Amino acid sequence: ETASAKPSTKLGLQDLRGKWKGSMQAYGSTGGAVVGEFDMKGEDWEWGSYCMENVNAVGNYHPNEGLHFEKFQLDAGDARLRIVGNMLGPKQDAQFRLTDFPLSLLQSFFSVLPSNNITEQGMGSNLFKPSTGPGALSGMANIPQGDDFISGNLYVNAALGGSAEAPQGNVNFQVLGGALRNKKLARAEANAAIASDQRFTFNINLHLHLHIHLHNHIQIDLN
Repeated sequence: ETASAKPSTKLGLQDLRGKWKGSMQAYGSTGGAVVGEFDMKGEDWEWGSYCMENVNAVGNYHPNEGLHFEKFQLDAGDARLRIVGNMLGPKQDAQFRLTDFPLSLLQSFFSVLPSNNITEQGMGSNLFKPSTGPGALSGMANIPQGDDFISGNLYVNAALGGSAEAPQGNVNFQVLGGALRNKKLARAEANAAIASDQRFTFNINLHLHLHIHLHNHIQIDLN
């Protein structure tokens, strides 16, 4: 089965199975900087009914230069994640790309969401259902495993620049074939960016039976 399959029970980290092969090397001296190199490939990774056909990470780490990915690939069914470039150092130029990620898979990662009562004309019942089961936390909402709270495929493109001390970058999220509680989304897209002056901006566009558009900017100080 592929990443689009739906598990019948709630999964945990204890259900993650797989193994690595490859090499990891570290260089340095006692009390000095340690430099690392890695060339790892995952094999037979499974999480319940989900399978990852390809996990591959090649790169190095230097305490002064940061983390460098020559290649990071993860394939699970139709979903693809690619990362390449430098991050966590004085010069960042990393690129991130996620395609065909099934949003229904998020229900396996997160079992709770804020239980705000969100109702709009034409949307029917509340998007969030209060938790009533054993161990439920006050003020939280439970997403039952059998419910399609959210569906569709997520696409993400991101670029990271600047430095670890003063990051710059932008990210675009897009959902195709999406739905919330079986209410189809005609369009779902979000953009966020951090400029060289550390100004953070974001835009969100959702088209359901109503049109929601959010835009804002925030000045941030990372020092």
